[in-house]
Amino acid sequence: MTLDGISLGRQSGGNTLEKTLRGGEKVEGADVADANMQFLYADANGFVFMDQQSFEQLTISTKIIADTKDFLLENMECSVTLWNGEPIQVRLPNTVVMEIDYTEPAIKGDTQSRVMKMAKLKGTGAEIPVPIFCAIGEKISINTQLREYAGRAK
Repeated sequence: MTLDGISLGRQSGGNTLEKTLRGGEKVEGADVADANMQFLYADANGFVFMDQQSFEQLTISTKIIADTKDFLLENMECSVTLWNGEPIQVRLPNTVVMEIDYTEPAIKGDTQSRVMKMAKLKGTGAEIPVPIFCAIGEKISINTQLREYAGRAK
């Protein structure tokens, strides 16, 4: 591939490396692909996913999963970005439905709008702010990109 006077940035381990290419310089295309994978389980080695096409299993390290684990449920389908066959990112669906495992009860008479309280989610133990009317055992929809309450589940 030939590029003409383009500046490229690459993130590696949290650092950015900038490279300016001169006109006519050739670079190799990156071997990057997205695969639909199903999360199976977590163990001491990491998080195990299964490719939906080949049924091969792939273990992804905890470092790559990072905070994504807060909303990652068994059998959930995710998009995994592979670079040279190695996973570099896991993207969850935009919204997930999870059950509230624990939250403080609402205070009677507290009707102020947008009052939030913390709720612990069943399955992962993640905590997010939810409106005061949410109760233990209720299923809620969560925006995974913003990491916030999106509404009651239907």
